Amino acid sequence: MNYNQLKNSYYDLVDARKDNDDNIKELLLKANAKDIVIEKNKILFSFENQNYIIDKKLQIFAKRS
Repeated sequence: MNYNQLKNSYYDLVDARKDNDDNIKELLLKANAKDIVIEKNKILFSFENQNYIIDKKLQIFAKRS
């Protein structure tokens, strides 16, 4: 899975209203994401040597600096 596929899959979960911690974590594990940290309103992880954040409250998938 590449970045675009992962991002699109996340938004598919959002559209289906299935964007809970367990489903997002399962998606990230399937994509071989690393260093997954689940917090109250965000999920931090590394993918393809980049750091990303998923803001669960705002439903945003973005690169983290």
